[in-house]
Amino acid sequence: MKRILLIAFLLLVVLFFLKLIPFWFLFIPALLYLVAIAVGSYFIQLNYFLVSFNKSTKQEKKIALTFDDGPITEKTLHLLDLLKAEDVKATFFLIGKNIRGNENVVRRIVEDGHLVGSHSYSHTNAFPLFSKEKIMNDIAKGNEAIERVTGRNVLWFRPPFGVTNPNIAKAVTELKLQSIGWSIRSYDTVINDEQKLLSRLEKTKAGDIILLHDWGAKTLAVLPSFVSKYKALGFEFVGVDELMRK
Repeated sequence: MKRILLIAFLLLVVLFFLKLIPFWFLFIPALLYLVAIAVGSYFIQLNYFLVSFNKSTKQEKKIALTFDDGPITEKTLHLLDLLKAEDVKATFFLIGKNIRGNENVVRRIVEDGHLVGSHSYSHTNAFPLFSKEKIMNDIAKGNEAIERVTGRNVLWFRPPFGVTNPNIAKAVTELKLQSIGWSIRSYDTVINDEQKLLSRLEKTKAGDIILLHDWGAKTLAVLPSFVSKYKALGFEFVGVDELMRK
């Protein structure tokens, strides 16, 4: 992309000096570059800065539920009860600072057979603006908080807000973590209508990774219906590790 924009800029410079285009045309590549940066940062599925696993390409009827931002005591425990009752597995991306006081919840997640990944330690709005070193320290601190409770190395990471950039990419790569994105964004944090949320979830197809949050009442309300319908259709709910298997 950068090479294409550079070539386009040089071509426009030549055309400008030949007096074939006005001066303001020279700003077009810069504008396109800024747009590409913004879009590439926001849409993790584009793998623009960081290669993430967003979906299985195999045509097996397997899908992965993923839950961000926990653990949140009673709400996460309620979700775990629901998942256990439905006999489905999921992947939890935990915020490190939320673990203190919720160690029993984290242990329950692991004991129930679910996967645990990191969602950073702070999950602050400023996370994408951090330097590479600060990002690495934040992620490492989150990993340590998880590993202290689970006794297992953290292998998977989901960037806060799903935003990626060069510093995040370098940090994740140096920490040897696998970035996990998604192919179905539920928008369960903003959709207020349960039926609309369920309709969005029902767009799920084989191999999809679904982004959810374990603190939303609407999520907990619609999940049983969604799981029941997809199990009846022959789908299996698995951890992201199983979707990644070749």
